[in-house]
Amino acid sequence: MFCINDDLAYGAIFESQRRHIRIPQQLAVAGFNDLEASACINPSLTSIATPLYEIGKMSAEMLMRRLDGEKIDDPVVDLGFRLQARESA
Repeated sequence: MFCINDDLAYGAIFESQRRHIRIPQQLAVAGFNDLEASACINPSLTSIATPLYEIGKMSAEMLMRRLDGEKIDDPVVDLGFRLQARESA
């Protein structure tokens, strides 16, 4: 199960455990954003790590440039991601 964020993935893991569904033997679970707690839950959560600080900084810089009347030639910026493999998948 791939969840759109780590918070929902935590809920999926906890509900699976409540229903006696074994993670990852019966159900693999992964999240998105690689929050700090993802390494601490049991089983630890596999997640897509994104550069959250850089995303916010770049967004603010682009917004300030637009508010100053500057045209943004390339509004799409790829800051990358990485798979943080852990026990849940």
